[in-house]
Amino acid sequence: MEAHDNDLCNKLALNYPRKTMFKKYLVLTFRFIWHNKVYSAINIIGFAIGITACLMIMLWVRDEMSFDSFHHQSQRIYRILSGDNVRLQPRTPHPLAQQMALDFPEVEKAVTMSPLWGPGLTRAEFSVQYEDIVYDEKGFFSVDTTFFEVFDFPFLAGNPGTALHEPMCLVLTRGMALKYFGSVEKAMGKVLRVNEDNYFTVNGVVEDVPKNSHFTFDFLISYVTMKQIDRQRNNGQLSPYYTWEDFGHYNYIVLRDKSEAETVEQKLNDWLLHQQFIPISEKDRQRIIEEGFHFELQPMRSIHLHSNIIWELGTNGNILYVYIFSTAALLILLIACINFMNLSTARSMKRAKEVGVRKTLGVQRYQLVIQFLTESVIMTMLSSAIALVLIEWLMPAFNNFTGKALSAGTLLQLNNMWMLLAGIVVIGFFSGSYPAFYLSSFIPYEVLKGKSKSGSSQLFTRKVLVIFQFSISISLIIGTLVIYKQIAFLRNRDLGFDQEQVVVVTMKDGAIRSQYDAIRASLMNNPDIINVAAASSVPGGQFNQNSIRFDEVDEERNVMETFVTADYFDLLGIKTREGRVFSDDFRGDTTASFVINEAAARLFNWGDTPLDKTITYDGDIYTNATGKIIGVVKDFNIHSLQQPVEPLIILLGRKQLFTYTLIKIRPAHVQGTLAFIENTWKKFDNRHVFTWSFLDEEFESQYQGERRMGTIFWIFALLAVFIASLGLFGLSNFMIEQRTKEIGIRKVHGAGIFNILGLLARQFAAWVIIASVIALPVGYYFSRSWLQNFAYRTPIGMLIFVVAVILAIVVTFITISYQSWQTARMEPVESLKYE
Repeated sequence: MEAHDNDLCNKLALNYPRKTMFKKYLVLTFRFIWHNKVYSAINIIGFAIGITACLMIMLWVRDEMSFDSFHHQSQRIYRILSGDNVRLQPRTPHPLAQQMALDFPEVEKAVTMSPLWGPGLTRAEFSVQYEDIVYDEKGFFSVDTTFFEVFDFPFLAGNPGTALHEPMCLVLTRGMALKYFGSVEKAMGKVLRVNEDNYFTVNGVVEDVPKNSHFTFDFLISYVTMKQIDRQRNNGQLSPYYTWEDFGHYNYIVLRDKSEAETVEQKLNDWLLHQQFIPISEKDRQRIIEEGFHFELQPMRSIHLHSNIIWELGTNGNILYVYIFSTAALLILLIACINFMNLSTARSMKRAKEVGVRKTLGVQRYQLVIQFLTESVIMTMLSSAIALVLIEWLMPAFNNFTGKALSAGTLLQLNNMWMLLAGIVVIGFFSGSYPAFYLSSFIPYEVLKGKSKSGSSQLFTRKVLVIFQFSISISLIIGTLVIYKQIAFLRNRDLGFDQEQVVVVTMKDGAIRSQYDAIRASLMNNPDIINVAAASSVPGGQFNQNSIRFDEVDEERNVMETFVTADYFDLLGIKTREGRVFSDDFRGDTTASFVINEAAARLFNWGDTPLDKTITYDGDIYTNATGKIIGVVKDFNIHSLQQPVEPLIILLGRKQLFTYTLIKIRPAHVQGTLAFIENTWKKFDNRHVFTWSFLDEEFESQYQGERRMGTIFWIFALLAVFIASLGLFGLSNFMIEQRTKEIGIRKVHGAGIFNILGLLARQFAAWVIIASVIALPVGYYFSRSWLQNFAYRTPIGMLIFVVAVILAIVVTFITISYQSWQTARMEPVESLKYE
């Protein structure tokens, strides 16, 4: 009879309309959520926070991974690098790419380009004028006429096939067209004056460069124009900058098939050596072969995330940060999923009788599984809806912080919508799978008799899940503390020069450079100005690189270079190790007298001292010189502390080689002093916009990426701890609820409130300590791996691990304290009557 009734129930269940069944599942789910408000709120809020963090980081990661993908040939575009086994750089000779297009059948197209450089390899700044509208602009690029055959920047006006072919014409972006002419259409054919003596006709307007491009520009001028201007300045001759002699341009090629990249790279080096395009002696040729000098192809799509070499065209990202942030976001989501699993299994006794009754009435196990999975998916959907609202609300701040232009609407696009829905289902199934199969496995007659599977196996599972949650949280806390300690270390480390209270003013053209002596004399009239100097480059900025030769051993080495005035060393507080620095008291100090740093002093086998050694400096055509080393200064950092101190040669410069005026001011009356500097400067240069910065702020801006990482990691750590605490709060509430009668009995036998609190907290503290043991080596490994990016790094130290563990324990006690205190204060009679 019993078997007959079960068969009847099964048939009724199987024949029940699916639509009605699904509706029934929804009703049961929302009824369960309503009757278990605290439990449901914990899960939904935890899920919502986890999904919000995950989706926002995924949007950021997607943007980082999309760099340069808008070019339809992006998979076949390669940049040509040059260098030795120690260092590569992206600058190569101007004729290289076009010659490869002629000689290599695998090369379909080629282009050469370069920013317009100022002294010291700084971005030149130009005064651009149309009628009464005048601005200073830096975004000038010189490019081949094939530029638009390689790169896809949509034309809004003009012909991409001819726009760059005519001399004294330029192409500008939509933003510049609106800035100077008010509309794209009005820009065509108009003439812009650049500085005093150059007039360019607008021959095309393109869309603004997307933010996910590894280089940006505002104005494009063809090499046709640049070579014409160069010949006019050099009596009809082309300067070495446009020949094989100068490694000063950025060359890109388009391969017919990206699989041919390795073949082309192998052929490239043999081709250059045998064709002898680069004019060097056979001896030098053999030397560079021995040192591993070579050319290689770099996929354009890998530049943003996989390239952090000298002289990049823009600030690149870091694939390591993509991996770290993606992992952290997924771990936060995983913590939210674990909360659901843990609380669901912990509450199994509450639902055991429900399962027993329904199974007795003939409901099959698969139907219970569907019911529990439906609950999980519905909660995930509710959480996702909240997450989308949070993302829309937080996105402006997120974009401001990351420098992106992301939109929450991207998630609602059709192709992304399907992925989002699929993700919701996957997350719902993942988080609900274990509870569903666990709860549906109860045997009816056991649970109806008061027995259940809520034994040691379930407790072990809960322990493992809680420990895993807190292991993740503690690892994130360790990572955050290490990042902030490293940033503090970078900020406080002695750089070898005094960067405080130094104002840097840009000298924007030759006219203002020629008046430097008069400007300095006027500025020094102010008693709040301590000193004034000039330089071609400043620490934290771009430095040019050339070679020095020591003829006695016939060796050549590359060094960084800067041109300065004699006051430079005193103004920056650069210390002398031996010899002397430039001085106005020595009339013999010229461009043939050299000061080097300690790193450069180690380049050659000079014995005890390099003083008075004769070297040849192979700079640009106007600065080649042979002379003696008059002094060695102590090493100081010209680049960020991610890089070691590099060999540096310092030369006494001509005025036309200077880009910056450095002004040391007293800390009192800063605003008044800055106003005086601006007014004085405008007396000499009223054509350009006056721009200035503090040297320490400019140097510290190099660590913007690290500071952002630290902030994001801190947010991740807080979210991880918060979500884990939500789960711990729900779990502790349930476990304390289960032990209420036990607590009553203990109080009857004389246990005090603090005894009860210790009893309740002991178990959770043990879990956190075990989680710490797991998290410490994990946190140490990943922190140490990240610190390897820096030439100078802080020791991690045990204090960080101690602080991380203490924070985790404190958070645990705070989380469970309220419910524990309330239960411990209950009268024994109330505890013993508790059901």
